[in-house]
Amino acid sequence: MIDLTDLKAALNVPDGFTAHDAYLTALEKAAVGYIQRKTGWYWGPEQEVEATLCGSGTRDLWLPDHASEVSRVVEWSVYGVDNELPAESYALRREPGSTHGLRLSRRDGGLWLPGYEYAVTYTRGYEEGTEPEDIRQAVIGLVALWFEQRLPVAMAGMSSAPVPDHVAAIIAARRKGMA
Repeated sequence: MIDLTDLKAALNVPDGFTAHDAYLTALEKAAVGYIQRKTGWYWGPEQEVEATLCGSGTRDLWLPDHASEVSRVVEWSVYGVDNELPAESYALRREPGSTHGLRLSRRDGGLWLPGYEYAVTYTRGYEEGTEPEDIRQAVIGLVALWFEQRLPVAMAGMSSAPVPDHVAAIIAARRKGMA
């Protein structure tokens, strides 16, 4: 998520000093994992995934992650018929000012039928440097705490110390169901 050079600059570690590079990289990875678990959202690098979602009879089909693109939707009917929907028949609805969205809508205003399942292939995650700024700051805040205090941090991102207040506030605001 955060380039090592940028991370070192944020922590005032000289760029030519490389003794802690592997440790900083591991802390950054652990911090991203910690924030993902605490918020319920994926904040890592872009990757294509597939989710099976149930139609609810509404205009919107809610994706489990922030998506930048939807590449394929297959409708599975209660009658055992699989039907790949043409790309022009649906659209990813983005919030104003965002490059990502959570809702998939039918362009014709139709509904996602109850009793049907939809296999949605989409791209989640962010190109390096395009993550939301508050999430980047939360990662830097955790890495700074863990690096400066040399706290025991497992690769899973667990720490025995409390998180800084600003990081806790960002996590609370971004928790699934809140943002």
